[in-house]
Amino acid sequence: MSTLVRKLLCFLLIGFSIAPAFAQDLSVAMLGSKGTKLPSSVTSGHSITNSVTSTASPSALTYQKIEAEDWRTMSGVQNEPTSDEGGGQNVGYIDHGDYMDYSINLEPGYYRIDFRVATPNPNARFNFNIDGVDYYPNLFVEAPQTGSWQSWKTVSQHVYIEGNRQRFRIISDGGGGFNINWLQFTRTNFIGYPYHQIPGRWEAEHYLWAFGAQIEPTTDEGGGHNVGWLDPGSMIEFQYSRVNIVGSYEVTFRVSSPHDNVKINVVNYYGPPEAVVVIPNTGGWQNWTSVTVPMYMDEYPKDLRFYIEGGSVNINWVDFKLVPTTYAKAAPRPALSENSKAAVIYPNPTSDHVNIQIDNAYSGRFKVQVVNSIGVVLKEFPYNKPTGGFQAGLSLKDLRSGNYFLVIQGEDWREVRSVIKR
Repeated sequence: MSTLVRKLLCFLLIGFSIAPAFAQDLSVAMLGSKGTKLPSSVTSGHSITNSVTSTASPSALTYQKIEAEDWRTMSGVQNEPTSDEGGGQNVGYIDHGDYMDYSINLEPGYYRIDFRVATPNPNARFNFNIDGVDYYPNLFVEAPQTGSWQSWKTVSQHVYIEGNRQRFRIISDGGGGFNINWLQFTRTNFIGYPYHQIPGRWEAEHYLWAFGAQIEPTTDEGGGHNVGWLDPGSMIEFQYSRVNIVGSYEVTFRVSSPHDNVKINVVNYYGPPEAVVVIPNTGGWQNWTSVTVPMYMDEYPKDLRFYIEGGSVNINWVDFKLVPTTYAKAAPRPALSENSKAAVIYPNPTSDHVNIQIDNAYSGRFKVQVVNSIGVVLKEFPYNKPTGGFQAGLSLKDLRSGNYFLVIQGEDWREVRSVIKR
């Protein structure tokens, strides 16, 4: 090969590796920080960063952090300078249908994925797939409205990852554009989506999902971790909460905050607010105190969300303690007995889909979840049922062969059906 040809090939390789950044710099110089996008589908020479596997103990976690601009391939996005902590670049210009592919190399297990995002839009969201398989087709990550393209928050989601070298794709699902600075995979001891017991204590870091939250070590009594970076507008959710004993509870929040006028609004996803918790100024992020509020818990499952208002706060745990004189171990159900055993599932077994038919008096919002044998929610389908009959089809085509459960849950109604996927 001649020297001229070798130089030409070298020039082309270098040019392709810097082209995305160069194109971004050029577009910013010509069009401003949010100018017209340069349509593209690009393969990059970037590499993944900060991949660490701890082997200090049998319980050590596997961890991988990826800078968003280190995509392997993408469509429709551009890199730009970021003002987020640590500087560098973020990925922007993300519109509906745009995507970024990343290389991950993780041991099999349950992971919390943190996404660092910014957007002035109220309804931005995205989903993801692994090696082209959409394991969670109805699981969307909502990018919280942060106020501007460079005001940053972290949003988290728990998933199961089969492990080894895989392609992780983030796909914008509309509702408005957003920026992303980094994504981070942290292996957890989280086994599926746990049923949080009432009465009982919930560790704050065992939430189902959150936005504007991060987990950090705590110096509070007992050690472990707390949830921090909870600023006004942040939220954490705990799902599938079982109320074992109906009655009045004293609910204690273990909190810390150097701010005044902080409130935690406790909201049941299917109903009105349950409580407002007023947080005192404790004098520091690791100066802890306990705040107790009364709540009445009926027998129905609770999807409890904690919304932060007025200032920032850390949460270590929440404890539900029954007031002894008020409980009823066998509380009667309201007059919706015709709801019981109302759902019919067919065909069962099935190779690709099932139909769900419901004929009862219930009306309003409900959801159907596809759950595997260890409690992991693989799919979720939200519906709004009118009074009377209802029918819908649920796709199971992308699931492996095996036994699954369909959890059908409304405000005052819950059923579980088993289904076999061939």
